[in-house]
Amino acid sequence: MTAAQLAREIMNLRGSLIDAPLEKLLLDDLSTRAFDLYHRLELATVYPSQQEIAALVRTVSVGLDIPPPTGSGLKIYFKTLAEVPLTVLMAAAERLVKTHRYPTFPKPVEWLGSASADQDEIEKARFTMQIYERRLKMARLYYGPRKG
Repeated sequence: MTAAQLAREIMNLRGSLIDAPLEKLLLDDLSTRAFDLYHRLELATVYPSQQEIAALVRTVSVGLDIPPPTGSGLKIYFKTLAEVPLTVLMAAAERLVKTHRYPTFPKPVEWLGSASADQDEIEKARFTMQIYERRLKMARLYYGPRKG
């Protein structure tokens, strides 16, 4: 599964993780599934090397039949796209090949724009899990088994 797909899975659980009453968090006990998805999301969020970025630039170049950037122009792509997870960048490259309509090679901002929806989903999933961790801690504190 890609990072974006894992993020969507976490967001599908959002109602049960965030919107449910605290006592229901302990009854439903989705923590194993949620934390497994979150762990897999973190593992899937691998950032690309320069060689991987160069390969994707070449793929888009061939797909669009447009010469790729070279020299210092290519270094800008390396620096800008290195902050996008590899699976997200691969999906963005595929979308660019399908949708780019201009006779020039897509600028880095176009790559980032193509990747933004997936990146937003990943960030929302991370934020959801941070909130869930705090809510689960509160639920265990108030509704968990009593000692003593």
